Amino acid sequence: MSEQPIWFCPECHAEVDAHDARCPHCGADFARWAARPYGERLIMTLQHPLSEARMGAIIALGKRGDSAAAAALAACALAHPSDVVQGLAIVHALAQMPADARREAARSTLLAHPAHAVRSAAALMSGAHADAAQIVRWCHDLAEHADSEPRIAVLGSAAIPGLRALLAEPPEVVNAARLFAVQMLARIDAPAARSVLRETLYQPPLDRLLPQVAEAERAVKSAALTALAARAYPERADDIAWAFDVARLPAAARCAGEQRVQTLAPALARALDDDVLGAPAATALLAMPEAIEDAVRAPLVGWLRDDNARARLGAVRALLCLALARRCPQDGAWRQAWHATHPAPRAAAACVAWTRRPRAALIPALLCGAVLPEADLAQACRDALAAHTAWPPRTLRIGNALARGVPDIYGDRHALPRGTLGWLGAALITHAAQAQPSRLLRMDVMLLRAGLGADITITAAQRAQLARHPDAGLRAALRPRSRFARWWPRRHEH
Repeated sequence: MSEQPIWFCPECHAEVDAHDARCPHCGADFARWAARPYGERLIMTLQHPLSEARMGAIIALGKRGDSAAAAALAACALAHPSDVVQGLAIVHALAQMPADARREAARSTLLAHPAHAVRSAAALMSGAHADAAQIVRWCHDLAEHADSEPRIAVLGSAAIPGLRALLAEPPEVVNAARLFAVQMLARIDAPAARSVLRETLYQPPLDRLLPQVAEAERAVKSAALTALAARAYPERADDIAWAFDVARLPAAARCAGEQRVQTLAPALARALDDDVLGAPAATALLAMPEAIEDAVRAPLVGWLRDDNARARLGAVRALLCLALARRCPQDGAWRQAWHATHPAPRAAAACVAWTRRPRAALIPALLCGAVLPEADLAQACRDALAAHTAWPPRTLRIGNALARGVPDIYGDRHALPRGTLGWLGAALITHAAQAQPSRLLRMDVMLLRAGLGADITITAAQRAQLARHPDAGLRAALRPRSRFARWWPRRHEH
C-alpha cells in the first residue's frame, strides 16, 4: 500500500491538506503563490523542511545563473550546517553565477560555514582563476583525495589549468595522482577539459616509457579514453581507433563496442588472435552483430589455413562470435573448421552449426569442446549441450577418452581439472546413461566417481546397476553412512 504524499504551505512550510486553497496557519493563497515568478518561488523553496526539495531548488538556481539568489543560497547553507552535501551544492551553484558583488558577498558569508569542506570550496571559488600549484598538491596528496574531490569539483573549469599541469608531469609507476586528475577532468563538461583528456591519451607514447611505467600509464590513458568516449565530439571515432590500433588499449575495444563504431569492425576482427586485445575485441564485435559476418570473413580463412596456436585462437573466437550473433561463415570455411585436426576449431564449428539446426551428430564435438581449457568455448559448448538431452551411445566412449586429458590451444595435453571432470561425469550419467542404466558399467571408474560426487540425482535403476559395479570402492560410496557412526562410540565408550 503506497504512502499518502505530505503537502506543505509554500509560504510558512507548515503541513496542510491537499485540498486546501489557503494555508490554515498563515492564510497564504496558493493560487496567488503559483502565479509568482519562477525564480522567486525557487528562492522561497530554499526554506522548505525537506532536503530533497531544497536541493532541487539549489540546482535549478545554479543553472539559472542569477546572482539575485546568491544571498538566499548562502543563508540556506548556514541554516543547515550539518548538511555538507547541500553546502557544497550551494557553492557549486554560486560558481555558475556572474562574479559580481552579490555573489562575492554570498561567498564571503560561506567562509564562516562550520564545515571545513564548504569553507575550503568557498575560499577557492574565485571566478576564473585558481591556484594551479595547489590543485597539483591536492592530486599528489593521495590520502586527502576524498577531501580534495569536492573542492576541485566546485571549481569546475577553473581547475583545468591545475589538472593540466599535473598531467604534464612525467609519468611514474605510481599513477594514483594522474588517475585522480583524469577522474576530475571527466566531471568537467567543457571543451578545455576534453582537450586535456586528448593530450593525455596521445602523450607521452607508451613505447617511449620503461615497461613498469608504461603499464601504469596504460591505465591512465584507458581512463582518459573512457571519459572521452562518453562525450559526443567530431574526433571521437578517430581517438578510439588510434587507441586500439596504435596504443593497443583493451579499453578502446570496449569503447568501440559501446559506441558501435562499425568502421573499426575489420580491425577488431583482425585482432581476435591477439592475446591482449582478442577477448575485448570479440565482446565489441558482439555489440554490432550486423558487422560481424563481413568483418571476420577474410581473417577466418587465413586462420584456418595456418595451423598454429595463434591462428587456432583467432579462428575459435571468430566462430564463437558468429555463433553468438547467429551468423554463419561461408560453407568452405565452416567445413575446413569442422575437419580441423585440433578439437577447438571443430567444437567452435559445431557451436555455429548448432545455432542453425541442433542435431545429435554435433554432440561429440560439443562434448569435447566443453572440457577444453578455453573458458569461452567450453561455456558455449555446455550451453548448447544443456538444450539436448538425448545423447548418442558413443558419447560414453568419447567421454572415457576425454577423461584421460585434452590438448590446450598450443597442442600440449593436460589432465582435466577436478571441476571439469565432475561436470563431464555428471553429464554422461544424466544424459548418456539415463535411458539405459547398464551403460554406467562402461564408464571410466575415475570419471564415474567424479560424476557421482557432483550435485546430481541418480535413478533407482542406475543405483541398482552401480551396486553391481566391479569396483568395491564405488559400491561402498553408494551405501548411506550414519553421521554418528564414527564418533558416537568413542565419546561414550566409558
